[in-house]
Amino acid sequence: MGGGQTNSHKKNEKYVFHILTENLTQTTQEKFQALAKSLDNTYPCEILIYPISDKEFQNCPKLHGKYTAYLRLKAASILPKNIAQCLYLDVDLFALSDLRDIFAIALGDNLLAAVGDFNTNKSLSPILSTQPYNFNPNAEYFNSGVMLLNLQQWRKEQLETKIFQFLSTYQVQYHDQDTINAVAKNRILKLNPKWNLGFLYQFALENGLNINFNGGDVYLPYTLECFKEAMQSPVILHYHGNRIAKPWESVYTKIDPQMNGYLPLTHTSYQKWWAIAQNTPIFNKELMRLQQDLKESALQDYTKSLNDALKMRDTFFTQKIQALEMALQNLIKP
Repeated sequence: MGGGQTNSHKKNEKYVFHILTENLTQTTQEKFQALAKSLDNTYPCEILIYPISDKEFQNCPKLHGKYTAYLRLKAASILPKNIAQCLYLDVDLFALSDLRDIFAIALGDNLLAAVGDFNTNKSLSPILSTQPYNFNPNAEYFNSGVMLLNLQQWRKEQLETKIFQFLSTYQVQYHDQDTINAVAKNRILKLNPKWNLGFLYQFALENGLNINFNGGDVYLPYTLECFKEAMQSPVILHYHGNRIAKPWESVYTKIDPQMNGYLPLTHTSYQKWWAIAQNTPIFNKELMRLQQDLKESALQDYTKSLNDALKMRDTFFTQKIQALEMALQNLIKP
């Protein structure tokens, strides 16, 4: 979902949200239209919905059993041609301040602007090619959860065609993200991390855990000072990764001993998210029912997660002890 703008961007233009979807029910679509009318009373707003068939992605590997990750790749061909650029937003984001300033960033002939993620030196196995695709370990790698897309340039250079050719040629690991980084390399403008602040990285810094900046085998392409400054005034917080719960998920289902011992990993931003959810028109009642369900299942979720974490710990130490015993036996053999 993202807000689009036309070539004649003006301050008094309304927010336009474009939802690219595989299977929104008619009831949910009607609720979104009711939401748009309600928000329009506060600030001009429009919500447009674009159903996209699964058949568009039959040659792509699924993520969590779905093709949802690839919907963003169709923005240039699906959105009206008078939209020169748009802001793509993942669903697991929390906007903390006005997003309109991002449209003042000059893209030039860059294909998009995004926030840097940890660099990668991985290799993608070939499907149709005779050779694997190797990412340059020294090149910057970008997160695709927030992207200012230069739709005009995408259409001009037929980037969508190149993207899906890449997807049919190599076995991607991070689906759309690997593809965008490979096809649009050297044409991605690096944004300040405040535009897509990874919650996991923020939590790690706040709790004294190590993150490499601008150096090392795996690093974020920012200075520590830049990242800390972004943490003081983030525009968008991103709850990405499998090690943390989304605000609408139970924090008791994610136990990570390395991150937070055997306690649930939570944050003040979760409470802020739920405060906004409580006041969201049209959807607030079902969101509050979800919150109540999470509270009622908390003890059961925590018991299961804690049990799984302890089993993993025991397995780890058992393997270490067995390896040590074998090493000692080898040493004392006559």
